[in-house]
Amino acid sequence: MALATGTQAPDFTLKTKNADGLADVTLSDFNKDVSESYDVLYADLLGFKGVSKRSAFVIDESGIVTYSESSDDPHDLPNFDAIKAALA
Repeated sequence: MALATGTQAPDFTLKTKNADGLADVTLSDFNKDVSESYDVLYADLLGFKGVSKRSAFVIDESGIVTYSESSDDPHDLPNFDAIKAALA
């Protein structure tokens, strides 16, 4: 199963279809606990605090991270082909 997180409010996250089609379920990380745990929060992004970086992690059934990617440039999307390959 593939999961995605977003920092929007839970109601918004539940209504949002995962645009890339990779995730089966989209979860809210409204309090940014997951983003903080994976060290993918900007200290400051254009004056905004607590903004998550565009990141991707593939974690296997044993809890091992088999793929990770994070960009400091908010315009860069994750490499969806690499994510799909890691999920295969």
